[in-house]
Order: sequence, then C-alpha cells, then structure tokens
Amino acid sequence: GGGWTVIQRRGQFGNRVFHFYRNWTEYAHGFGNPTDEYWIGNRALHALTAGDDQMALRVV
Repeated sequence: GGGWTVIQRRGQFGNRVFHFYRNWTEYAHGFGNPTDEYWIGNRALHALTAGDDQMALRVV
C-alpha cells in the first residue's frame, strides 16, 4: 500500500467551468484530466474495489 488513487476531483483550478452532467457511458469510462477536474470511471473504480482486499475510502 501507501499510494493514493484519485477517483474524483472537482473545483475551479483556474480553468473554465467543467460540468459533471454526463451520460452513463461517460461515467462508465471516465472523463476529464486528473490534474484538473476528473472522474476515474465506474469500470475502473469497480476494478480497483472488486477484489478480496479491504479498502478504505477517504474523502478530503
């Protein structure tokens, strides 16, 4: 362990307004840029959490 995985990032980072009003396909595959506003994608999130290992979710 030790590292962080960013699953969502929202906020104004000196860029234009980035809307999270997306369709199911976009949420399934992910969208945005991890250095700006971002959603990792439901499929990737499932792959990260579907194993037998225990996970901790920290919301900051």
